[in-house]
Order: sequence, then structure tokens, then C-alpha cells
Amino acid sequence: MARKPKSRQIDGESDLPSIASMKFWDRFKRPPPMLAFAFPESAEDEPQSLDRLMRLPSVSKDDSLAYSLRISLDDSKPPIWRRVIVKSLNLQDLHRIIQVTMGWGDMHLHGFDVRRIRVPLADDGAAIDEHSISIAQLFAAKIKTFTYTYDFGDSWKHTILIEKTLPAETYVSYPRCLDGKGACPLEDIGGIDRWSRLLKLMDDADEEIFPELDLNEALSRFGRDIAPPPFNVDEANDRLRKEFK
Repeated sequence: MARKPKSRQIDGESDLPSIASMKFWDRFKRPPPMLAFAFPESAEDEPQSLDRLMRLPSVSKDDSLAYSLRISLDDSKPPIWRRVIVKSLNLQDLHRIIQVTMGWGDMHLHGFDVRRIRVPLADDGAAIDEHSISIAQLFAAKIKTFTYTYDFGDSWKHTILIEKTLPAETYVSYPRCLDGKGACPLEDIGGIDRWSRLLKLMDDADEEIFPELDLNEALSRFGRDIAPPPFNVDEANDRLRKEFK
């Protein structure tokens, strides 16, 4: 039988550690509890990240299939979105579609993120790039959502959802826009938060001016009628036909 440690009395108190102190130090010896979640690693920290994109399935071109895509501008209130029907095009062409249907001017850099991995531009000399990744490959790999960021200063982030496939119509030109809501923000305005606050301020003349907004500077650049015209699907399709002759 194990012998109990002897305790010495010093001024009427034992010098053995108290139960509370033993529990305190004991928790540093035990492994940390397993959590039910984990924070995702950033794309920059992921080793051999491009290899994951190179493992996308090889899919032969099939002109009998079309894909329904919903493009949403993140954090826009009310929501700004477009629904387009495309055949299996690459991400470089999808960039052009987003620019045209959303109403951007293609004046800044952009980037796609697939599986939290930034896809290189077509002229970066990488083994895989925007030109070599198709919507059909992403759909075959069961990648239904990915993101597109335009203008890394204002950081206009879009979420692209591959909604479904459907039979391609014979006498219909692709890509085409089916629907959408919300006018495209003005470029170089400072991002979605600043744009939303500025619209709110313009809607309510009695609203207190937000200190982070230079309203006079914005008005001098864009005029008093700062809100762009509402989205028009026919105009979007006219621009698509000109872009993809």
C-alpha cells in the first residue's frame, strides 16, 4: 500500500499543496480538449496550393449543356445580383461576363479564389491559370461556389454559385443574362460599406453626415444624382452580345 506523504506543520498550517492549487497546475499537464470546429487555413499558408487545382477532373467540351450561375455582390443591401446562363467557358471569360453584367468598367485588377486558392491570371506564366479552368471542371469536381474579387483597393467581392445544368438551346446565343437586381456601385468609391452609407445619406437629406464620408468630394466627382440607373436585363444582354460576338 502506498504511503501517504507526511505533512509538516508550520505555524499550525500544512505545507502540502492545496487541492485548488493542484487542480490549477494539473490542467497544464493534460492535453487540450478536442474542439468540434477548426478555423480554416488561409490560402497563402496552404502548401502546394496550385496542385489542388491541377487535380481538377478533365472534362471534354459538351455544347449540349449549359450552366446557370448566380453572381452576388457580397454584403450589398439590398442585394445586388445577376443570373446568367453560360456554356462551359473558362474563368477568364467569366471575368468578362461579370464585368459586363454587373456594370463594372474593368479598370482594376481582379482575382478568382477556388477552394480558398487564388487562381493566377492567364499571363502570369503559372502551370494553371484562369484560362485553363472551366465551369464544367468545377461542376464535375462538385465545387458549387467560389469567389471573384474586383479592385483589391475597394475589394468588391462576389460569390458565384453554380446552380444547375440544363440543356443548351439550339438557337439561343450564350452567354445570356436571365435576371438581376440592383444597380452596380460607382467605382473608386471606397467599397461596399462606404457605398451603402453614401446611398443611405443621399436618400435621407436629414441624416447626419458620417464622419468617414467626404460627401462634398463624392458630389464633386459624380454630381448630385449619384445613384446609378437601375439594372436592365435587356441592356445587359446587348452588352454581352457585343462582348462575345
